[in-house]
Amino acid sequence: MLVVGLIALGGCSRGGSADADGGERGGSGGGGAGGSGVAGGSGGTGVAGSGGAGAKGGTGGSGGAPSCPGYVPAGISLCRTAADCPGPAPICTPQPSHGCGFQQQPMHLCTSDASCQPGQVCGAYGPTQSCATGPDVICFTPCTTTSCGTGKRCGADGRCQTAPCDEGSTCPAGTHCAVGAANADPLGCAPDDCATGAWTCGANQRCQAPGDAHGCRCASDAACAVNQRCNTSAASGFGCVTLACTTDADCDCGVCIGHGCQPGLWACQLAVP
Repeated sequence: MLVVGLIALGGCSRGGSADADGGERGGSGGGGAGGSGVAGGSGGTGVAGSGGAGAKGGTGGSGGAPSCPGYVPAGISLCRTAADCPGPAPICTPQPSHGCGFQQQPMHLCTSDASCQPGQVCGAYGPTQSCATGPDVICFTPCTTTSCGTGKRCGADGRCQTAPCDEGSTCPAGTHCAVGAANADPLGCAPDDCATGAWTCGANQRCQAPGDAHGCRCASDAACAVNQRCNTSAASGFGCVTLACTTDADCDCGVCIGHGCQPGLWACQLAVP
């Protein structure tokens, strides 16, 4: 009996060893189950780590909130309201501005026509650069009535500029030449109107004034973008308005900010000049 007990004890010892490393050595069925148990424990640890990362995303008022597909926040410190933002006079906005700070001074490469080469004049030339106080002042050769080419004309400042549509320039697709019309652009081009048959409204739209630039309005929600709905009684415009909400769950996607659905969280901005 003593011999049989020792043999049984030795068998249990070997079985325990198999359970300890069964997953590694592919031992008995009991050992394999033991290895699977260890792997399950490791998976539990991974879930806890994921939860921690989500909590970190909520820092700064983000709360781990969802965003619409493709939405990229305009900043790093995200917010729903200014209370989520740090620093003095914080602002929570969908489009933070970095401001100009020190304003760049334009170049002054001449002081008068006399300081330029023969045939050139001294004057402001080109657009004002971002954050600069004005355009550069340089020497340049002024245009003439015949030097600018088709669709251009010589402006009073001595530079070539696009001519109005009744003087040779071509209006883009969807517009026509109507110099002097109330809805014409600086070149005299005005949008084609569905009421005249010159423009066809798209799917789920109808021709009804007052509408968009072409006279079209939404006829159903299908004509509107995500987080918008068609308001057929809107006083003007195309008619699609921001979807009202009280919680994120009321939105097609994204978040609810200020009782309106937004594609994602806004960004914090400090007051800038």
